[in-house]
Amino acid sequence: MTASRNDSKAPPAIAILWQCNMLPIRIAKLEQDMGPCVTVMCPHCQKESRFSLRRLSAGLVVLGNPLINFDSSYQLICGSCSFRKDLDDAELSSAHAAQDLFRQLEANEIDPARYSEALEALVFPTLHTLRAEAATWSCPVCKEAVPATFNACWNCNSPRPGLQKPNSTEDCKQTGSHLNI
Repeated sequence: MTASRNDSKAPPAIAILWQCNMLPIRIAKLEQDMGPCVTVMCPHCQKESRFSLRRLSAGLVVLGNPLINFDSSYQLICGSCSFRKDLDDAELSSAHAAQDLFRQLEANEIDPARYSEALEALVFPTLHTLRAEAATWSCPVCKEAVPATFNACWNCNSPRPGLQKPNSTEDCKQTGSHLNI
């Protein structure tokens, strides 16, 4: 017969806390939302979305409160679909500068043209990668990369995911699309 945790010599209260993962001291995965960073087309959901900067770390948690963080990394996370893009540590200062620019734009302290110009001047490879990936979409059938300007896969002619088909001729007139019957 094998021994289980309940058969151990630990006091019953400790065994219950252990099973419920409620010990007063533990190591846990921590995520901290650091606020909005940029608005850009998401390569996953193909929506213009607000990406937030997020800090990921492991940490020592005492009585439910993070005490010490270690092994930190950072990501940009899409506010629409939660798609995540990892940042290199060298990009963190650019991400903070982008956050400051975004705050200024939201407060109408700078105009959109100046915001775009200042954002482009940052050395922020992850932002450029997000934009490049959003310029294409992946066909769910053949997995081909398709330019964002195409509504169907050029390889297998499958429709682009997420596109709504017009419900009526009136919808076609409003959107400028035509039905091929």
